[in-house]
Amino acid sequence: MNHFITPSSIKVKIAENKSNLINITDVNGLFLMELVGECVMEESIMESILDGRTRTEINKRFFEWLSELDDTSVYRIFLSKLREYGQKHIANLLDGTPGELPLSHKVRQHLQKIVRELTQNIDLGSGLLESLQAQGVISEIDCQDIKAEKKPLARAKSLWDVLLRGSDRSFEKFKVEIVKTQPEMMKLIEHQDGSVDKPHVDRLRKHCDVLARCMDVNVLTIAYLQSKGVIDGDMADSLQSTEKLFKKVNQVYNFLLIKSKGFFDSFLNVMKENEQKHVANLLMENLSGQQPLSDKDHKRLVQIKPDLIIGIHNNVCLISAIHGDRENDETDFAISRTDYEMLTEKPLTKTEKNSALIDAVLRRTDYSLKSLETALRTTKQGHMADFLKEGIMFGADVKTTRTDKEEELVDLFNATIATIQSSGKPSSDEERQFAEKCNFLASLNMPPIAAESSNSIMIYSYCKRPADAERYVEYLNSGQLQDIYETMLNLLLKIIEPDNYEPLEAAIILKDEDRNILEEFIDESATAQDKSTCPLRGDLGSSIPVLQDSFVRQNSPRAYVPYSGCSDVNKEIALQRKKLEEDLQLVSSCRSKSIELKESFEKQQAHFLRKMDDSKAAVSKKCEDLKEKVENFKQMLLRDQEKHKKQVEGTMGERIRALESYVSVVSDYEGRLRFLMEHGTSAEICKSFKALHERAGKLLKVPDQTSGNVVEILQGYPKLNPLIPKHLEERFPVEICEKLVPEQKDFLVEYMDPVAGLLEQLVALRALSGETVAEIRKLSFHRDMNKRLIESIVADDKCQQLVFALESSKQSHLLNYLESRGKYDPKYDHNWPILEPERIHLDSLKDQLPCLLIPVYLNWLQGMNVLNLWHVNLILSKPSLEAKCDTFLEILKRGSRNDFFNVANLLENYQAQSHLKPLVRHKSFLVNSVDPDMCLIDILKPCLSAKEFRSIKSERSPLKRNQKLVDAVSGSNKYDEFISALKETGQGHIANYLNANGVYDQKFAGDWPAVFSTGWEILKRNRKFLVDNLKLRDFLDGLVSSSAINSKQRDSLLQIQSKLQRNEAFVDMLGRGSMENYNRAVAFFHASGQNEVAVLLGRPPEPALAFGHVQLGLQFQVNLERERAELMSAFGEVVVFPQLGL
Repeated sequence: MNHFITPSSIKVKIAENKSNLINITDVNGLFLMELVGECVMEESIMESILDGRTRTEINKRFFEWLSELDDTSVYRIFLSKLREYGQKHIANLLDGTPGELPLSHKVRQHLQKIVRELTQNIDLGSGLLESLQAQGVISEIDCQDIKAEKKPLARAKSLWDVLLRGSDRSFEKFKVEIVKTQPEMMKLIEHQDGSVDKPHVDRLRKHCDVLARCMDVNVLTIAYLQSKGVIDGDMADSLQSTEKLFKKVNQVYNFLLIKSKGFFDSFLNVMKENEQKHVANLLMENLSGQQPLSDKDHKRLVQIKPDLIIGIHNNVCLISAIHGDRENDETDFAISRTDYEMLTEKPLTKTEKNSALIDAVLRRTDYSLKSLETALRTTKQGHMADFLKEGIMFGADVKTTRTDKEEELVDLFNATIATIQSSGKPSSDEERQFAEKCNFLASLNMPPIAAESSNSIMIYSYCKRPADAERYVEYLNSGQLQDIYETMLNLLLKIIEPDNYEPLEAAIILKDEDRNILEEFIDESATAQDKSTCPLRGDLGSSIPVLQDSFVRQNSPRAYVPYSGCSDVNKEIALQRKKLEEDLQLVSSCRSKSIELKESFEKQQAHFLRKMDDSKAAVSKKCEDLKEKVENFKQMLLRDQEKHKKQVEGTMGERIRALESYVSVVSDYEGRLRFLMEHGTSAEICKSFKALHERAGKLLKVPDQTSGNVVEILQGYPKLNPLIPKHLEERFPVEICEKLVPEQKDFLVEYMDPVAGLLEQLVALRALSGETVAEIRKLSFHRDMNKRLIESIVADDKCQQLVFALESSKQSHLLNYLESRGKYDPKYDHNWPILEPERIHLDSLKDQLPCLLIPVYLNWLQGMNVLNLWHVNLILSKPSLEAKCDTFLEILKRGSRNDFFNVANLLENYQAQSHLKPLVRHKSFLVNSVDPDMCLIDILKPCLSAKEFRSIKSERSPLKRNQKLVDAVSGSNKYDEFISALKETGQGHIANYLNANGVYDQKFAGDWPAVFSTGWEILKRNRKFLVDNLKLRDFLDGLVSSSAINSKQRDSLLQIQSKLQRNEAFVDMLGRGSMENYNRAVAFFHASGQNEVAVLLGRPPEPALAFGHVQLGLQFQVNLERERAELMSAFGEVVVFPQLGL
C-alpha cells in the first residue's frame, strides 16, 4: 500500500477511471456498514446510496460522495476495506501500488463485444468452476452463486460478470485454465487464430439480424449439413431437439463464428443446394442473385400479418400458384418444398395455414412476396394483393338479435365469399344477392374481406386510400353500411333457416382500436379542409337505430353525426335528437357497466369451476395411485403368508405323522410288555429283559426330537419384509448395497445419525431385532452405536434395508454420497454431507444456537426438515442449556448442507430481529398470559402517564387491556419495573420466561408457564368437561391454602354468580398460571374427592417439551414404539409392521 497518498491524487484517479470503477466495484450493504462502523460515513448517507435500484446506480452515488471528501484518513480506511473485501486490484489502481490491476479498457471492451458468443459457447460442466476456485480466480461464494443459477446461459453470464469485475492476474489464470479444458474458446478471447478468416466472421456479425429472420433450419437442412460434414452428430441432435427456430439459427451462428473458412464455405454450398440461395448470397454479399426480403417489405408484412391471417382465403389453388411460380430454373421456387408439403399435406386450420404461409414468405426473398401477390390476384383476391403494399384493414363490430346463430353466420359468410372468388357463380338466389352487395361495396373501394366470431360478428373491410376510408366513414355514419350488412346477414340466415320469416336486426359500432386505425390512415394524407368534411374526431361510427325489445344492446352507442349536406335540417328536430342521444348514452352506459360486471362474475365462476375440476381430478388420481399401491402391498403380504402357511402346515403335518407313528409303536410295546408281565414265566422275563429295557430307552428319546411349538417352527422360516420403494430398489440393488455399505463403513460410522428415527425404521423393516436395538441404545457414543449397527446389518445381509431406512429418516444426503462414491455432483445441489473441512463453520455457530431453542424456531426447523420429532425430544431432554446446544451442534454436523444453510438463514433472521425489546418480541405471549386483575396495573401506575393509566383501567376486554399495558411499558422503557411487578403479583413464571428468552432451564423447576407444557394440551382437550363438572364454590378456600390460586383470584371467582362462567374463568387461570400451580390444583382435587377431575388432568406437566403439538407427536411415537415392542415380544416374528405412508 502506498503510504504517501493524498485526497487530490485519489480524486484524479477516480475522475480518470470513473466509468470503469462504476462497472467493476462491488459496493454492497455490508461494505457500507463497515464504513459506518469506522465513523467515516453517516447512516443517512448509506441509506441514500443504497436507494439506487441497480448496482451501477449504487456505485455512481458512492463515488460521487467519495469525490467530495478531503480527509486523507477516510481514503486510507476506504482503501483498506477494499483490500479486505477482495477488491485489491481496485485499491492498487487508486493508490498506485504495484501489483494486480483491473482489466484494461481495451480488454473489457473486446470481451463485452463478444460476451454473447462467449456465453453461448463456454462449457461449465467440465470442472472449470472448481479449477477456477482452486486457482483463486473466483471465490467460494461466487462459485456457489454461479451454481445456484438454474439455466446454463445464466450461469455462464454470471461467470463473465465476475471475470469482468476481477483483476488482470485473475483473467490470465482463467485463460490458462480455459486452454486446458476448452482450447477453442481462446480463438474468441484472443482473436488470434490463424485458421479463422476474419472477413467471414465480420460478415456473419454484420448480417446477423437479417440472417436470424431469413434462414430456415429445418430437418432437411440439418440432414444436408451433417451429410456434408459441416456439423457432427451431437450438433445435429442438439438442433433437432431445439423447438424454436430462432434458437436453432442462433446455434448455427455461434457455431460458424468459431469454425474455419472451410466450414463456412461448406455451409454456403449447403444453403445453395437446400433452396436457400438468398442466405448464401447475403453472407457472400453477392448482389446479383436472390436477396432476402427487404427491410421495408419485411416490416410491412410483419405489421399486417394478423390481418392477412384473417383475410386470406387459403386453398390448394393458392398454394399451388405460389409454389408453381419460379424465377430462373426449377430450383428457384417462391417457397421451399418443406413449406409446400406442410401447407398441402398437414391438416391445418385456416389460421394455422395462413400463419405458416406468411412465415414461409418472411423467410424467403422479394421474389417470394411478388409470387404471393400474383397468386392472390390469380385466385381473385386482388384486395389482399393490394393490401401487401398499401392500405388498411379493420373490423366493424356487428351486434345482432340472433346471437345463437352468429358462429354459423360467420362460417357461411366466409364460405360464400370464398365461393364467389373461386367460381364466381352463386348457387342460389340468396348467394346471388349477397354477391351483388359485396360487388357494390367493392365498387366503392371498401369491400368486405372476411368475418370472425367473438361474442359478436366482426366484419373486416379493406380501404386502399384515405379517400376510401373517408367514404367508409360516410356510409357508416349515415346508416347505409348498417343496412347493407343487415341485408347480407339476413340473406345468409335465410340459407341457414329457410322456413324462418323473422328477420334479424343489426347494429354496428367501431372499437377503439379500429377507430384509431381509420383516424391515423386519414390523417396521413388528408388536409384540414378535407377532414372538415368528414366528422371523425370522437364521433366515428353510426347511430344505433331503435330495435325490437328482444334485442339487448351490449355496447355504448356513438352520436349520430350529420354531414355537411344536412345543414338545412330543422333545428328543433336536431335538439330533440341530441336530448334523446344523451338519454340513450346514459342508459347504455349503465347497461355496459352491468354487462362488464356480469362478464367478470362469469369469468370468476368459470375459473372457480375449473380449479375445482382440476382439484377433483388430482384427488382422484392420487387416490387411485394409493389404492393400487395398497392393493399391491396386500397381494404381496397374502402371497408371503400363504407360502408360510403351506410351509408350516407341511412341517406340522410331518411332526404329527411322526407322533402318530411313535404312539403306535409305544402302544404295541406297552401291550407286549403287559402280556409278558401277566402271563410270562420268570425265565421268559429274564430272557427278554435286556432287549425290552433298551427298547424303552430308545422310545423315551423320541419325544425330545419331535417336541416344539409353533413359534420355534416359525423361527426357521424367512421373515416378512415391508415394501421397499421401487425407485430405491432400482437405484440401490441388493448387490450394490452389499458392496457399498462395507466399503463406506468408516464414513457411515462417522456421519450416520442413529437417533433420527433410524433404529425405529430398521425395526419396522425387520432388519434389527429388539435385543440388538437394546444393545445399541446402551452405548453412549454415536460412533459406537453406528459401528455396532453396521456390523449387525452386514452380518444379516440387510444392507438394502439400511439404505431405505436412511431415506425414510431424512438422511438422503448420505445416500447421495454413497451413490457417487464420495465424488460431488452438481445434481445433488446442497443435499450433501458436511465433510470435515467444512465443519469448522459449524463450530462458529455454537454461541448463537441458544436463541433457536425457543418454540417458534424449533417449529420452523421441523417444518424445514432440519430436525424431526426424535431430534427435538433428544435436545429438550438435556438438563442444561449448554448440553442442549452441544446436542444440537452434533445433529447439524451429521446433517446436510441444506440443514446448515437453513440454520444460518434462521440465525440471520433472528439477528435481524434481535434489536427488538423483549416485551415487543414476546408481545403475543404476554397479551394472552398476563393476569392484569392481580393489582399489576396499580403497581405499575408510577411507570404510566395518567392518560395511559385511565385508558388501560377503562378497557373491559382483558386481551385489549394487556395489549395497551405492554405497549405502554415497552414505550416507556420500564422493563425492569415490569419484571418486578410480575414477581410481586405472583406471576414469576412469566418473568422467568422473559428473562430466559423462552428457553426452559432446569433451575426454573415448576416456575414456568403452564401453556408450554403437556398440561395446556390437557386443558384445551377437556375444557368443556371441566367447565361442566368442576365444583369450585365450596373448595376455593382449599385451593388458596394449597397455593393453587391466590386470594385475589379467589375473590374474583366468588364475584361470578354463574357456575359455568366461574369454572371457565378458573380453567383460564390454570392456563395462565405456572406448572407448579397446575400440579397443586391436581393434588387438591385428589385430596378433595374429585377423583374424576384429577384423573382427567393426569400426571404433572412435563416442561422439557416446550410446545403442544410436538408433545403430542412425540407421545404418539413413544406409544407406537411401546406397543410395537410389546406385540413383537408377545407374538415373535409373526407380527408385521408395514412402512407408514404408502
